[in-house]
Amino acid sequence: MRDKSSSMVSQIFNNRCSQLLTLAVCFYAANVSASNYSSIVDIWPDMANLSAEPRQPGVSYITGGLSLFHCCKIALNASVQIEDGRLSFVPGQTFLHGDPQVFAGYPNPCNGPPYTGYEASVPQGTISYSWCAERCPGWQRIDLHDVKAWVQQMLSYTLPAAIFSTNIPRRRQLRIPSQYFPRLTFLSFLSLAYKLPIATFLATVDVVLWLVVVFCLSGPMMLSGLYGSLLDHKVLRQLATNSTLRSLTFKQRCHLTMILPLGSLDQKPAWEASVSVVKRLPDLTAVATDRDRLVGRKIRMLLQTQQMFGSALGIGVLFFISAFIYACLELQDNLGGSYVYHEQLTSAEGVFSHNLAFGIFWMVIPHVAIIANMTLMSSDLTSWDLVALEHVPESHQVDPQLRKGEGIWHRVLRHFGLCSRDTSALSYKVAWQWDQGRCKMGWVERYIEEYPRLGRSLRTQLRISSLEMVCSIWLPALFILLVPSALGCLIRYVSVFATTPLVGIGCKSIIPIVYLAAQFCGVLRVFYVLFAFAAGVASVGGTIAVDLGMTNNCLCLIPVSVHLMSQWMKRFDPSAVTFLSSNVNEGKYYASQFWLNCGIATAAFLFAMMYLGWWWSRSLWTQFYALCDEISGSLEKIAAQKIRTVFKGYRIPTTEIHQRPPSPSYCGNFLHASQTARYRDWETALGRSAFILVPNYPDGAFFLATGLDILRLCQLRNLLPRLVAAIVGGLVDYRSRCHSRYQGSIYIYSLALTIKQTDHHCSAQEIN
Repeated sequence: MRDKSSSMVSQIFNNRCSQLLTLAVCFYAANVSASNYSSIVDIWPDMANLSAEPRQPGVSYITGGLSLFHCCKIALNASVQIEDGRLSFVPGQTFLHGDPQVFAGYPNPCNGPPYTGYEASVPQGTISYSWCAERCPGWQRIDLHDVKAWVQQMLSYTLPAAIFSTNIPRRRQLRIPSQYFPRLTFLSFLSLAYKLPIATFLATVDVVLWLVVVFCLSGPMMLSGLYGSLLDHKVLRQLATNSTLRSLTFKQRCHLTMILPLGSLDQKPAWEASVSVVKRLPDLTAVATDRDRLVGRKIRMLLQTQQMFGSALGIGVLFFISAFIYACLELQDNLGGSYVYHEQLTSAEGVFSHNLAFGIFWMVIPHVAIIANMTLMSSDLTSWDLVALEHVPESHQVDPQLRKGEGIWHRVLRHFGLCSRDTSALSYKVAWQWDQGRCKMGWVERYIEEYPRLGRSLRTQLRISSLEMVCSIWLPALFILLVPSALGCLIRYVSVFATTPLVGIGCKSIIPIVYLAAQFCGVLRVFYVLFAFAAGVASVGGTIAVDLGMTNNCLCLIPVSVHLMSQWMKRFDPSAVTFLSSNVNEGKYYASQFWLNCGIATAAFLFAMMYLGWWWSRSLWTQFYALCDEISGSLEKIAAQKIRTVFKGYRIPTTEIHQRPPSPSYCGNFLHASQTARYRDWETALGRSAFILVPNYPDGAFFLATGLDILRLCQLRNLLPRLVAAIVGGLVDYRSRCHSRYQGSIYIYSLALTIKQTDHHCSAQEIN
């Protein structure tokens, strides 16, 4: 055993000695080779043919001709020299620090070392802002020839954001004239050569303009959407309480329910039309007319024109989440690098972080669309035109005077489709999204003025308190705005570690901060137009500036310090420095810690918002449909009350079908009921009874089929109204008298045959 252990120790010692000898030989060879340098090109071959101007060929500094990678090499060339065959620093230089031989053992500092997976201290060089501004003016533009750098961003985030923006209600949009879609003839087919591009351009401009408007006013839009959604919840809850059912008449309940989908329209002329629709509805003690049986369906149809929440927003959310997943997968292999320095790298390696930050920041658009679709509103204005067809105002009609006096210029514009022949306009206008909450509250106030008896109590129940305004509207809106802005700023803040040795925020990080501040002031309604314009410049203008590369300049390489005196204010101070290279190992380390987590958190937050909005929307829809069904149930009760009122004191002798005929007094009551009843009344009663019974009882459809068979058998005079009344009575009394399908059918046949015999006998007495 001793011999074996001693042999193992000697073997380990020999291995260690051989390793040390190898390291010594390598170190000696490195020193020998290091001592034979003749120029910097021997150390860094990419320093060959270095020009004095850091400008791209054929491009000026103003139009983005700066090359920051070339600027870095100029600074490096001015800081080092070859002395006695070894690398050394130029006396008085302030860009490089440490041992020159350490720099010689690494790649070009302008490129940076490869990422090793952990935070490590790698020799880096720094340049001052004053030197950078003097020697490297202008900015460096993005190479548009790299399709992957901008197509991925457009397909992953811009296109889904445009889809989301089309689901946000708006008051106006560019109308593409019908001349762009002519009949398919030979000449019209040739005209498509210029009409199709113009139509495509108009549609694109329409979507882009609306996308910009949504970005500028996302805060007020969210605030208005949450306000309208909370008001819908309060109205539905108030209509569902027993005290409200006792205090409101049938007409008042229908009118208040109708306000929920119509609250997004301008009050003039929609309010007058709504009053005209409900003015014939009965009060609590009145008897319903023939028009009443469709009022519940009309109100329900107003909301059914709105597209379902899931179908409207599901595809867009899927696109966004898929884009985040793809960006996170790409970031695992491309961390921290910046394409503005390393000309050997593809631009996509540095653009992934920007794409992720861009997508997170543009997540504001899906959030606005989600909140806008959480309210009860009629998105199709033509549905209200159909509901109130007889109350369409005169403004909907075409003015014949507009067709007269067409000049040559007008004809030319009309020929090219720039002037439409259709001079009509919609009768009703939907409010802008940022005004819909206030517009719906205006409808409620107008409703209270219409029915002053309900004023104080209803206003108290529907009033949104200051606590609800803060906790249910303000804080959620600000939080939803804060999350994408903060996560997008964090991505760019971590990217600062790759370009500067100082902790701070750069130009790209300031964009979401300025946008968030502008939206906060816009929500406060302070200098509304000014801050909306500032938000548009920060969001859309900032995105365009970053995409073009205008932030790739010396000023944006200096971060804004957290101290009171920012680095920008003292940027000409020698302490205002930035790294020579943006490909810093520390930057990659922090990128690996934050970028992937930010992408996952963003996708999870968007999915959570989608589900909460879906759940809230379905809850409001379910309550609204329950109110419509309750209104239909009220009509059925009124129709049943008609039956009891008309046939009061009249009983059908079901047990005497084949016995003696009825007495003369009985016939008098029967004929009086026949003359009082109207066919439409019984049709209303039958329809409403069937509407209530068929979904709830399995034999309801069978009884309706039985009733149709009876209608075919009965051909006597004035029999149909009384027969329908009998069928309604059989359906209503089914649960109390019949316990099987066979008994129910026998009961209805008994009623029909009794009425048939009674009608025949009483008609004979009337003739006599």
